[in-house]
Amino acid sequence: MSQSSRLARRAPAFRHRNFRLFLGAQAVSLIGTWMQTLGQAWLILALTSDPFMLGLATAAQGLPIVGFALVGGVIADRVSKRRLLVMTQSSMLLLALVLGLLCLTGAVAVWHVLLLAFALGCVNAIDMPARQAFVVEMVGPDGVASAVGLSSTAYNAARLIGPAIAGLVIGVATAEMGSPIRGTGAAFVINALSYAAVLLGLLMLREEELFPLERKAAARGVWAVVHEIGEGLAYVRGTKPVLAALVVPGLISTVAVNFNVLVPVLARQELALDAGGLGLLLAAVGVGALIAALRIGIGGRAGPRALIGGAVVLGVALVLTGIFPWLALTIAFLSAAGAGAVSMRTAANTSIQLATPPLLRGRVMSLFSIVFEGSSPMGGLIAGAIAGAFGVRVAFIVAGVAAVLLAVLGAPLLSRVVPAGSSSGHG
Repeated sequence: MSQSSRLARRAPAFRHRNFRLFLGAQAVSLIGTWMQTLGQAWLILALTSDPFMLGLATAAQGLPIVGFALVGGVIADRVSKRRLLVMTQSSMLLLALVLGLLCLTGAVAVWHVLLLAFALGCVNAIDMPARQAFVVEMVGPDGVASAVGLSSTAYNAARLIGPAIAGLVIGVATAEMGSPIRGTGAAFVINALSYAAVLLGLLMLREEELFPLERKAAARGVWAVVHEIGEGLAYVRGTKPVLAALVVPGLISTVAVNFNVLVPVLARQELALDAGGLGLLLAAVGVGALIAALRIGIGGRAGPRALIGGAVVLGVALVLTGIFPWLALTIAFLSAAGAGAVSMRTAANTSIQLATPPLLRGRVMSLFSIVFEGSSPMGGLIAGAIAGAFGVRVAFIVAGVAAVLLAVLGAPLLSRVVPAGSSSGHG
């Protein structure tokens, strides 16, 4: 058996040209997204030196997901997800370009960053349910576990590469321009350019190779939308494994997955690192996350063990990060935290997608987006407030202890989640 045949057997999603194109395009774009993530955090700290403002920016970007993702899920179930993604990705390109130009001209202010973060959150509220639900249309039910794991692999490979590139770009641009604020703008412009890859990938997909998806005739009006949202909520409420896979990991993400708030503060205030050093710490999170995603994407299983084990690893690693103030150990612990977080999230995503009927998948995945991405506003504000009042190391310890407690208390519920992956030919 050839190497490619062996890979296709262990990772069924790779059999599909559409998915390969989509994954490659996303990988390029996600590198730019992670460059912007680091750049935005560095920009806010350069403008304010206030951890709470960093948490506020995270909240501004996350709140629209909580408010609008359910509507985004209805839209995703009604229209072509491919066309919808072209619109959302084009909007993200424009937002990144505006922020980059504001920085490069030296005109940027904190309110600009907060407003653009809010606008990006509004677009994400529509983009995330569509992107999550589009996976099964490219690979079919048998490839979902593999596709989710491989998508998570691309996401976390970008988490590894993007911050490192951003730190280098910001450092060089700052030296050239004599201003860290203007230097940060270069990262935003590169992110804007990276969206061209995903737009090209979407346009190159073959409609005839997508798995057919039945769509019922959609009634018009506000009450029709409310009714369709209610259908999705009723399904989740009445399906205990799906409800458990949403609620317990969602709570853990709220209290513990706040790397974008805590790691920049740790780098700047505790370890006295520059933008390149921050990129190193965020890349460490990405290394662990990448390993965990690969394990599930190529031959892995996603079920209760991955959910509970990932949450415990995440919590313990955060506690150790808060206790030990040395750079080498911090890198190791952040890598373990990234692995735990991704193992938990990928297992939840896969289990939910496989348990959900196609006609409801967009709406159910909108709830997934709300729970996991929308947890950022509250979690980021809490993390930033604790870091500001008691120090960032205390914030890490509190987050870690909370994650372990929630994992232990939620274990009986998570044990009801049906392991995913067996239908995909995984061993």
